[in-house]
Amino acid sequence: MKLKDYTILLVPDHTAKVHRIRLTSRRAKALLILGGAGLILFLFFGISYFVSLGQSKHLALLEAENQDLKVQFKALSQQMTSVQNKLNRINELDHRIRLAIGIEQNQNSEVGVGGPEVDSPAMSQLLPQEQASQIKKIAAKLSQLDLSLGTQELSLEELDAYLEDNEALIMATPSIWPVQGWVTSGFGERLSPFYGERAIHEGIDIAAPVGTLIRASASGIVIQASWDQGYGNLVTIAHGYGITTRYGHCAEILVQKGEAVKRGQVIATVGATGRATGPHLHYEVRIYGVPVNPLRYIFE
Repeated sequence: MKLKDYTILLVPDHTAKVHRIRLTSRRAKALLILGGAGLILFLFFGISYFVSLGQSKHLALLEAENQDLKVQFKALSQQMTSVQNKLNRINELDHRIRLAIGIEQNQNSEVGVGGPEVDSPAMSQLLPQEQASQIKKIAAKLSQLDLSLGTQELSLEELDAYLEDNEALIMATPSIWPVQGWVTSGFGERLSPFYGERAIHEGIDIAAPVGTLIRASASGIVIQASWDQGYGNLVTIAHGYGITTRYGHCAEILVQKGEAVKRGQVIATVGATGRATGPHLHYEVRIYGVPVNPLRYIFE
């Protein structure tokens, strides 16, 4: 069958000449094929553009979520560090309490750790390496904190049982600061401020303004509340179990000999009586008459 030809008429406005464009069937087919191909390419690139745009938005969203996760990981890590620091302070307080009341740390209370660490395939596949590594570190810290808390719980239970059984001894232990101030001279050998020679200082000196309140560091009975050579106005308290405390250079004594006092009760005020270079409290702790370092017993 013979193929038909086509004629396209272009009719301009007014009286201009009409233009004729004759298309053979082959040319018509070629134009249709080119038009179809062009349409397909247009649709292909159009769809690709919108898909790419959608992927870009998705990647931007994932990047924002990733940054948010990094911030959360950092905050969580800082919180865990803060918890660890608080636990360390609790452990230090636990140690000081044990020193003050004379009980040793149970060496068997440490919880053993070990064993191989196995990566989670799911976590490694689903998360970037950096985030997977951070999660592993956080998990390790949490495990360590859990073990430390378990150990500390056992230690506190032991202390609680001891305190319940030894309440009287605890009340007799000079465990609080007798005055608010700053230590200007420690316990032990020092250069004497009066003779310029090495001498044993049998207590600690705590500087404070004149009139600052002095409190009993433990419960007991006042066995001296009077002037004493060198100490000036001196208060001495017997706490039982061979424990006594001395409070020297007082400006004013507020208790009497034979009076029962409680831990924290005001007994005198800071002064500079006796042999003193300035206002301060000379504070001693003695065990069966032997001077010991007061700081060993203070855990307030």
